[in-house]
Amino acid sequence: AKVQELMAEVERARAACEKQLEAAKALPSAYLCQVFESEEAKKWERRRLGEVARYVNGRAFKPEEWKQIGVPIIRIQNLNDPSALFNYYDGKMEDRYKVHNGDLLVSWSASLGAYIWGRGNALLNQHIFKVKEYSDLALRDFLYFVVNYVMEEIKEHIHGATMQHITKPEFERLLIPLPPLPTQHRLASDLKAKMARAEKLKVAIEKQLEAINALPQAILRKAFTGEL
Repeated sequence: AKVQELMAEVERARAACEKQLEAAKALPSAYLCQVFESEEAKKWERRRLGEVARYVNGRAFKPEEWKQIGVPIIRIQNLNDPSALFNYYDGKMEDRYKVHNGDLLVSWSASLGAYIWGRGNALLNQHIFKVKEYSDLALRDFLYFVVNYVMEEIKEHIHGATMQHITKPEFERLLIPLPPLPTQHRLASDLKAKMARAEKLKVAIEKQLEAINALPQAILRKAFTGEL
């Protein structure tokens, strides 16, 4: 009976923790909506993405070009999963396909999203754009957030489709709210801080859930050794 009571408590704790984790994961999206659906945002001008930046598509690397050493090739799985293994390329490459820390990348096929690259020099694979913003119109950090917001909206429209995909002309036609540069800077700084806090919270809850998931085994071990 004692073991059953403890197991029931663990289940309650797990359910509560999972609920907290769900709420923490929803925060980034909520923060974006807070900014881009605000009364202030309604007053900003609307520009097409094609007007505020140039988008360079990655190169279609052939499987026979993949090597074990060389410069890492950024594929979509490398954007979504930091533990995903890289393929490498050891030949010469045009500058347009080279990626450096701080570059803004947009995945437009299979999964939709914007990413700030921060894992060293690399090369760009197909289905990912490198964004070259027009600095008199848009700040890179602001574009990162507004593109992620717009992509969330697109995902809702194509929900249920087996393959999420948007073509370059469709992408460049998308309208975004574009405030003046000082406002962009303020909002990007504010969102950066909020996103960092949300990530910290998510990681803390994940660790807590990990500890809770280990409890049943510990309880059973104690029961078998007669400690309960």
